[in-house]
Amino acid sequence: MVDYLHSPHRKRLASALICCAAATASVASPTSKAAPAASATSATSATSATPAVGAPRPSDNTVETQPPLRFIAPLNHTMPFISFEHGQLRSGIVKDLSDEVARRLGRSVEYLPVPPRRVGQVLAAGEADGVCYLGKGWIDGSFHWSPPVLDHIGVIAGLPEAPSIGSLGELAGMPLGTVHAYRYPQFEQALGKLFVRDDAPSMLANLRKLVAHRMRYALTELITLQYYNREHPQDGLKVAMETAHYRTYCAFTFAHKLPLDKLDEAVSAMVREGAVDRILERYR
Repeated sequence: MVDYLHSPHRKRLASALICCAAATASVASPTSKAAPAASATSATSATSATPAVGAPRPSDNTVETQPPLRFIAPLNHTMPFISFEHGQLRSGIVKDLSDEVARRLGRSVEYLPVPPRRVGQVLAAGEADGVCYLGKGWIDGSFHWSPPVLDHIGVIAGLPEAPSIGSLGELAGMPLGTVHAYRYPQFEQALGKLFVRDDAPSMLANLRKLVAHRMRYALTELITLQYYNREHPQDGLKVAMETAHYRTYCAFTFAHKLPLDKLDEAVSAMVREGAVDRILERYR
C-alpha cells in the first residue's frame, strides 16, 4: 500500500526530527502528554541525554553511550496510527510500538516525519533506523524485516444505507475512497482499468468524504473504522465487505550497524507478552 542510497555513516536529514520521550518511559497512551517536540522543520532533544541534531554523540564516559533509535513517522498517517498536533507527535499505534521497541533495548527514541513516497528512500539511505507498521509490499528496497507485529484486516467501509458487497467485481467503474500513495494490488488485479481511485490525503479524510456522501464506499482497515466509529458514533459507518487479512512488520535499515537480533527479540516479546494487544486496545 504505502510507497514510502547506502552509506557507512548516518546522514542527517535537513528536514526535521521530532524527538520523543526517553526509552525508559512507559509507552504513551493516546491521552498522555507527550514530551515537547519540534515542528516539521526543526529538531529538539527528547531529553537532556539525547543529543541535538548535528551535535557529537556522548562519549563512553557519559551516562548514555548509545545513540537514540530513529524511527520514521509517515506524514500521511492519522489516528489511530499517528497523531501530530501543532507539529508534535503526540500519540498513536505507530508511536506506541516504536516507543516500546526502543524501551526494550534501553534506548531513547527520535521521530523523523517523512512524506509517504520517501519512506523507502529515507530508510534505505540510513537516515532513519526503522519504521513500524508496514506490509512487505508497501515500500520498495532491501530491508531487515522483523517478526510479524500486527495482523490487520482490510475492509470496505460504507454508509449505513449502502448495500453489502458480495464480490469486488460489483465495484467495477465505481469511484472508491483511496489514500494518496497507497497501493491496492488486490483491487488492481480484480478490477484492472475499472478500479477507479478517489484519492484523499489520509484514511480519516476518506471516511469524512464518505460521510459527506462524496462516494459510496471507502477502502480502509478495520481498526481505523473501529476508531472512527468510537469517536463519531452518530455516523454509523459499517463494514460492507472484508477484503484481506494481512500481516504488518517493523522494517530496519541495512545502511549501518543495528542490533537486528535484539530488535527481533524485542518485537517477538512484545507480541508474546501481550504488549501489542494492550496498545491496540487503547484505540478500539
